[in-house]
Amino acid sequence: MAQKLAGLMEAARKRPAGEADKTFPSETMGSTSAAAVNDAAPAGFKSNVVFETMETNLNSQPALAGKVNGSFAFNITGGPAGASATWSVVAKGPSPSVTPKKMEKADCTITISDENLVALASGKINGMSAYMSGKMKVKGNMGLAQKLAALMGPGPRSKM
Repeated sequence: MAQKLAGLMEAARKRPAGEADKTFPSETMGSTSAAAVNDAAPAGFKSNVVFETMETNLNSQPALAGKVNGSFAFNITGGPAGASATWSVVAKGPSPSVTPKKMEKADCTITISDENLVALASGKINGMSAYMSGKMKVKGNMGLAQKLAALMGPGPRSKM
C-alpha cells in the first residue's frame, strides 16, 4: 500500500494548478465509489487518498466492516493554507461508508494532521507512537482505534 500511496501522491504533485479537486486516474483507483468520494473530498488534502483507500477496502472486503464494527470521526488539521476537514467512516452494519462530513456520534474520534495521517497510513509512523507523542488524539473507544490499521489495508505499518 505504501508504494501505491507514493504513486498517488506523486500523481497529485504533478497536477497543474486548479486540478487538485479532480479524481486520480482510474488505473490507480480500486473502485469507482472511491473516485466518487474524491469528488466531494476537501480540495488539496494529501490524506484524501487514505480515505479513498479505506472506502475501497470496505467495498472490496465485505467482512471488514464486521471485523472493525465501529464508526470513526476524523478531524484533519494542517491542510492547505491551514485548512481543516472532517471525515466520517462507518465500518459496521450492512452499508459501510466513507464520507467527507462531520459525524455527530462516532464511536471513536481521531484528530490528526493531514501530514501525519498520510505518514500513519504509509507506515512512516505507527499509531501508538503518534498517540503517545501527541501527533494523534483519540476520544472514545480506544480499542476501536487499534482496528484502524485494518481499514487502511495491508502494509508495512505496525498495528495501532
